[in-house]
Amino acid sequence: MTISNSHKKIVDNLIEMKDVVVPILGDDIFYVSTDDDTRQTIHEYLLDCFISEYGDKDMTDDDRNMIVTGYYYGLSKLEKFFSNDFETDYRCYIRNARKNGWIKIDKIIKDFLETFRFPLIITTTAFDFIEDLLTDVR
Repeated sequence: MTISNSHKKIVDNLIEMKDVVVPILGDDIFYVSTDDDTRQTIHEYLLDCFISEYGDKDMTDDDRNMIVTGYYYGLSKLEKFFSNDFETDYRCYIRNARKNGWIKIDKIIKDFLETFRFPLIITTTAFDFIEDLLTDVR
């Protein structure tokens, strides 16, 4: 792959300023993959876990869409449908995904973080598994 001069200049500047650049990683950088063919957002995975354990609770398609795409509001909406031990359950589902190695980060993002080894990385997710995935790149 050939890098244009303008892209090379951006990379050079990034290397030079890596100690003052702070990457911010959002929820959608991370995903759950239980096998090679599936890829779900964290919220899709949680929704599937709750539905498989408790049923769909008469959710509409709009409800499902809001849960999956609504970030923190989506988690709040999910909690309204599955309020019994919600926090315990979702932590259990996340723990299970972590234990099985299902939570992933795209290779290109991991390569980027490994290459530059930023002293600070900010995440915008509600889940505590992020630090585990980034331990290799710090």
